[in-house]
Amino acid sequence: MTVSFGVIAAFVVLLSAPTTRAATSDCHLQGDWRQTTAGQSSVWHISSDGQATESGLGTAHGTATLVGDVLTIQSFPSDPTFDGVYKWTLDPDCHGTGTLTFTNSPRAGQTLQSTVVGPPPTASTVRFSFHAYANDVRVVPPLVGPWQLGVSHFNGSGTLGSTVSSTMYNTFAPRFSRYPFAHMSAVVVGYSHYSAPGGAYKTLNMTIEVTATNAKSCARGDRGTLKLLQTTQRLKNGALGDAVALTWPAGRCPTFYQGWINADGGAKTSPPVGGPPSGGQWAIVNISP
Repeated sequence: MTVSFGVIAAFVVLLSAPTTRAATSDCHLQGDWRQTTAGQSSVWHISSDGQATESGLGTAHGTATLVGDVLTIQSFPSDPTFDGVYKWTLDPDCHGTGTLTFTNSPRAGQTLQSTVVGPPPTASTVRFSFHAYANDVRVVPPLVGPWQLGVSHFNGSGTLGSTVSSTMYNTFAPRFSRYPFAHMSAVVVGYSHYSAPGGAYKTLNMTIEVTATNAKSCARGDRGTLKLLQTTQRLKNGALGDAVALTWPAGRCPTFYQGWINADGGAKTSPPVGGPPSGGQWAIVNISP
């Protein structure tokens, strides 16, 4: 039943993308942002339309934008010689580091280091679903033995946020009767996700816990790692580069060490082409937002 994870790595390196949540999905513009620049602090009160007023220091007014994980405030104090632009890059907790750059003479072009602390992030909700399939009929690298030949199905869905709800089921029907049919069900107990700027790809890395299985090397309560990739990029065969990967700590659940992609399987799979709905191997992944 084992399908080498190296198959996925060879085609879809995006599975190694960052696994922290994206600041863009959790930080919000409206609220009070406390900045400290050159040892001097003030609070910027920002409305939902980007209008900003400052308490303390220059009691400035200005406009603010939050694009991706970058917060920018154009600041206009009562003394125009201190006009400037704040720009901070935010982390997932909505804390940022950056600069204040003055725009008017005699300070034009001067830059000071600055930090900011914003409203706490809003808990985001991630929804996912996936279905993966492979029909391996020949022992061709990276396969190493006949016990790996057969039909595998892996599907699941869930909602991850302040509460976690999920179900998933993994089965393997061996090509040769001397090997046992295998099954496993599991739930998500931890996760992290990342959305690339522009929506090119999304990754969801989950810790899953076995709830039932007939595999001798697995037991209820065992934990592994499930990685999902959803991408707009396409492989050479025209199929999307979506991918599903399931791995376990050394010595646990090796029966369920698997990976699925939409690349052509060649002599290894039947049919030799990849991609849903009729390829010899495929993966369909949906992650929102």
